[in-house]
Amino acid sequence: NTGIATYVWVLSNRKPAHRKGQVQLIDASQWFKPLRKNLGKKNCELSPEDIERISRTFLDFEETPESKIFQNAAFGYWKVTVE
Repeated sequence: NTGIATYVWVLSNRKPAHRKGQVQLIDASQWFKPLRKNLGKKNCELSPEDIERISRTFLDFEETPESKIFQNAAFGYWKVTVE
């Protein structure tokens, strides 16, 4: 239980053809339900509706204000040796 945001990673080496070479980032930071009573620093949870919304956004694989799609190369780096 911490004040740090939680990230969910869905990784697969068996992506459908339309997803290959791409990464989808979903900002679901505003999709939660407050707890009636805090559990330490934990004060919110994902409701079944929130989980459904996240799943639908993932499966739709479309650009929206909450869903961005990038090419794999956007997350790479170059190692350069200067002699």
